[in-house]
Amino acid sequence: MNLKFFRKKCVIDKIKSVFDKEDNFLILTHKNADVDAVGSALALKYYLEEKNKKVRIGCESLNKQAKIILDNLKERIDYYHYTDEFRNIIILDTSSIKKLGIFEKATKKAENVVVIDHHEKNVRMEKYLYYNENLSSNSEIIYKFFPSNNGNYLKAILAGIIADTGHFKYADVHTFETVLDILKKGIDLQEVLSMLKEDMNRSKKIAVLKAFKRMKIYPIDDMIIATTRIGAYEAIVAKSLLEMGADIAFVASKDRISSRAKNTVIERGINLAEIMQKLENGDGGGHKAAAGAEGLEDIEKALKTCVILVRKRLDKNGSGD
Repeated sequence: MNLKFFRKKCVIDKIKSVFDKEDNFLILTHKNADVDAVGSALALKYYLEEKNKKVRIGCESLNKQAKIILDNLKERIDYYHYTDEFRNIIILDTSSIKKLGIFEKATKKAENVVVIDHHEKNVRMEKYLYYNENLSSNSEIIYKFFPSNNGNYLKAILAGIIADTGHFKYADVHTFETVLDILKKGIDLQEVLSMLKEDMNRSKKIAVLKAFKRMKIYPIDDMIIATTRIGAYEAIVAKSLLEMGADIAFVASKDRISSRAKNTVIERGINLAEIMQKLENGDGGGHKAAAGAEGLEDIEKALKTCVILVRKRLDKNGSGD
């Protein structure tokens, strides 16, 4: 048996043991929770409830699409910090404890803290019962190890997969195998897709146009890095910059940066999660092609550092000029 596979299996076995022994759980995910975070949290909630466990879900805030998923599944998530203590906490789709916001303190009092995450590995999380697998969505991990045939469970998983793969643009063969398995169980793909449909409203359009106006361009070899600042919608702006021709985009707000990169950039050794983790005084993480950092004290300096780190990596790999 492969040693890496054996270690991961041991972690999953330990997590399942906690799930079997304990009766009350608080599931947490990151601030501004997206569809994958909410989908995997709901799915795990359904799984545990089938085992007669008591489960609550909490997060500081949700994005618009996540709220739509909750409405469609007739579910709710608590936005406030609990005054009572939870013995067992499960953290999903979260690469850093600080990203829990007001719920961060709850982890310090818990006896069992389980972390299930699909972002680039964060060694600071290894003090918990930490399972990390770099799949295209966190929902895939839940489906892989904690399955259920509950209809809402399957819809939540499918929604998470669709959203985090960019409607399958970043899916791999394993993702499609999972989706096919879900569809064979009677879930309507079009129904779930309709939940995720979101038109760009006026405020988002204005944010993108303002970001373009403030954009700085850094040509490096045959690549283009674009940086800009905006008050909100950093991720949307970053995606828009890629669509307009940038190879890497770093978009900053007051104290945080969102970054995106094309696959051709990742193939040349760039890891955005690694770059976000190196920013001074910040708390960063994510994926190779999509990552972010927050708590940054000097945002202009942080943007310049991002460009410098990309250049250094390309120089090291013999790809920069």
